Amino acid sequence: MRSERTHPDEIFKALTVSSVRQQKRDNLKILHELCRVQHNGGKDFSIATIGKLWELAGGISARALYNAPSEDYRTLIKAWESFSGPLQLKPNRPSTNKYQFLERIDDAAVRALVQGIIIERDKMRAELNLLKSGICIELDRRPVNPSRSNSDSVDQSRASSLALSESEREALGRSISPAFLRDEGWTEGRNGEVYTDKGRRLFEAGFVQAIKKILDGSTRPD
Repeated sequence: MRSERTHPDEIFKALTVSSVRQQKRDNLKILHELCRVQHNGGKDFSIATIGKLWELAGGISARALYNAPSEDYRTLIKAWESFSGPLQLKPNRPSTNKYQFLERIDDAAVRALVQGIIIERDKMRAELNLLKSGICIELDRRPVNPSRSNSDSVDQSRASSLALSESEREALGRSISPAFLRDEGWTEGRNGEVYTDKGRRLFEAGFVQAIKKILDGSTRPD
């Protein structure tokens, strides 16, 4: 059978009729339609290119196309290659396409995958820039009012001299006492954090110091 003198449709029909298994007929159909699309586009019918495209389209693995049982598949590919004629290389010319560097990737399937990833990256970058442009930070450049500053100092002074009842002071003091921590199976870290007996951090760093400052800065009830 001289595939170069026969339309690929005829080769496809002959191979389909001679195929016993339905799975093989389905694979031939997928391959035939893929080659038809390739004929109208890149016209690269190398086994490597068609193999990767076919695998992505749901056919057999690209490496299996080189095996002896895949001879019928290779015959169909060669029929399309002969029908399409020699691959015409595009002349090198300046291009404004920002993805021009992808042309250095010879494998069409890999080139398409890389381009898809780059397009998705550019899309996410554009969305990020859009979000950044919508952020508005307002700075209060008005001079500080001395009377207001003094008032704030008074408020802070009042806050630091909160009156705690004796039971409240005892409860806070007991919560960080070594005896209480030991009874609960807890330990105090060197930065004031508290850990459980299983090593899980129960309170963040500075917890013990914060309780001590509250106790030191509070006043006892009259």
